[in-house]
Amino acid sequence: MATIVFTDRGGSSRHLRAEQTLARAARAADRAPRPAAAQCRWAIAGTRADLVLAGERSPAGLVAGGSALHHACVALAGLGAVAEVERRPEPDRPELLARLRLTAFERPTPDAVRLHRAIALRPTLAEASGPVPADVLDRLRAAAAECSGGLLVAGGADGVIRLVVGPPGVGDTWLGVGEALSAVALAAAVEGWAVRPEPAAVVAAR
Repeated sequence: MATIVFTDRGGSSRHLRAEQTLARAARAADRAPRPAAAQCRWAIAGTRADLVLAGERSPAGLVAGGSALHHACVALAGLGAVAEVERRPEPDRPELLARLRLTAFERPTPDAVRLHRAIALRPTLAEASGPVPADVLDRLRAAAAECSGGLLVAGGADGVIRLVVGPPGVGDTWLGVGEALSAVALAAAVEGWAVRPEPAAVVAAR
């Protein structure tokens, strides 16, 4: 479970609403799929939330952090919060994976609400029987491609969608692979399918 730290509790009512919304997003990020038991910490102050990797900065940890980041962003959109996302905002702090900053609140779109609901739905889905339809796999691969090229989506005859987490492609990062992992898992949940992350051998973080 991620640790949530509030670093400034003396702000305005606007900041209080932002902090409450960011805290809800951080709790939603705890449901993100991950290939390892990596831990992250959220530092929330007013309209800003920093995602910090706790422990060793390994590829598996970065993938887990990226998955948590995507889940948090989906939760914010579903709650009607508009957020700016800055990945690796301070190069001299490699453990600081991302910074979220709320800029406004608006009415969430139906798609944003549907994807947000999928966060709670995903862990309840049972593995289906029978092959995964080709059109479902195509949509999940498209979701992965929007985030990173380092995630392979495969569907077997047993009805299980397997996400193979492999090395990032050119121009991608392990953080992006994690975001793709979350994107595919939630897209699959919307379709009513369960997924199973399967980590591949990795040798170095990027």
